[in-house]
Amino acid sequence: MDDLDAKLVQDKWVETMDLVAAKQEAARYGKSLWTAFVKLGYLSEEDIAIFFSSLSNIPYVKVSDYETD
Repeated sequence: MDDLDAKLVQDKWVETMDLVAAKQEAARYGKSLWTAFVKLGYLSEEDIAIFFSSLSNIPYVKVSDYETD
């Protein structure tokens, strides 16, 4: 298990079995692990953005929550 995998499980974003299933799905269809998470419904695209923003210490901002002039 690499560092990102461990962090996903440790921080309870996914269960270990979900991670294994997503890796199998990604390998089977030649897609990224992140695409497999979304396809299988384990994580949303927003969840993935929040996960990476927390790792990089960059605040996550949902742009659709703001109005522009």
